[in-house]
Amino acid sequence: MRALSLVPVVFGGFCAAACTAAPPVAESGSAVSGTVVHARLDFQVGWTSVQRGALARGGHVDVSYNAARMVDCSTATIFSYARFSPGGEQFSSDEALSFDVPADADSVALWFHAVSPTCDRWDSNYGHNWNFPVVATPPSAVGWAGDWGSSTNRACEHTAGVPEPITIDEYMRERSCIFIDADVWVPGTTDVSTPHPEWIQAQVEWAKDAQAATDTWLDYQGIVGHNARFRWSVPYEVRNIADWNSVRYAFRFTTDGTNWTHIAQPSGDDWTIVRAFTLPQ
Repeated sequence: MRALSLVPVVFGGFCAAACTAAPPVAESGSAVSGTVVHARLDFQVGWTSVQRGALARGGHVDVSYNAARMVDCSTATIFSYARFSPGGEQFSSDEALSFDVPADADSVALWFHAVSPTCDRWDSNYGHNWNFPVVATPPSAVGWAGDWGSSTNRACEHTAGVPEPITIDEYMRERSCIFIDADVWVPGTTDVSTPHPEWIQAQVEWAKDAQAATDTWLDYQGIVGHNARFRWSVPYEVRNIADWNSVRYAFRFTTDGTNWTHIAQPSGDDWTIVRAFTLPQ
C-alpha cells in the first residue's frame, strides 16, 4: 500500500464545530479545474441504492447493480437504462452501465429489466423509476478531514481518538464493537442547512501484512457540526480469521472521484491493527 500522506490535511479536530477558518486542500476551495466529476450509483440488495459522488453536468456516472435484487430472475440477462431530463437522452446496456451527463441535465431516471426464456421482471420503483438530481456546478474539493474516533469495547459508542495500534485480543474479538470514524468538511456541501454527504466519496485503504491494499467504502454516519462523519467497521476476516499479524489502514476522501485527500497519522505513516488472538485448529 502506498504512503498515504500525499495531500496536506489538518489534524487534531480543529473543525469539529465549524471549518470556516481551515485552509482548503485546493487553492480556492473549489473543484479542481478541468477535472471531470466521476460518480457512482450502487443498487444493492434490500431495495437500497447508494449515491457516491455528485451527478454533475459534464461529469461521468458508473452504475453498479446487484442481480440479487431480481430475486428469482438473478441469473437472467439484466438490461440497465438511464434517461435524462429535460433533454431525454437515454443510455442502456446489458452489461455494466456507464454514461456521461449531458450539459443541460437536471435529473436522471434509472430502471432495470431482467429477461430470460423463463423470466421477465422489472426493477423500476413500481413504474416511477429511480430518480437522482443533477447539479449544474460540481461540489468544492475536500477542505479538511480528520478528527478521528473509534470504538474498541462493548459500549459501541464513538470515542475521540484511535489507539495506535488497535490490538484485537480474544475478548475484543468476541465481545466488542470495533470501528474507526473520521470527519470531513467540504465547503458548501457539509456546512449548509441541507447538507449533501452523498457528494462525498469515502474509502478506507487497508492491507493485511504485505498483501496488496483493498479499497472499501466507508459508511456515512451523519453530520457532526459542519462535518460529515464516515465509519469503517473492522471486517469479519480481520476479527475472525487468524491468517494475518498486522493490518495497515488509512482513509481517503474525494468529491470528484479522481483527486483524493488521504489521511494517515500526522507522521504520514499508516494506522495499524495487530492480532493478539489465536483460533482453534
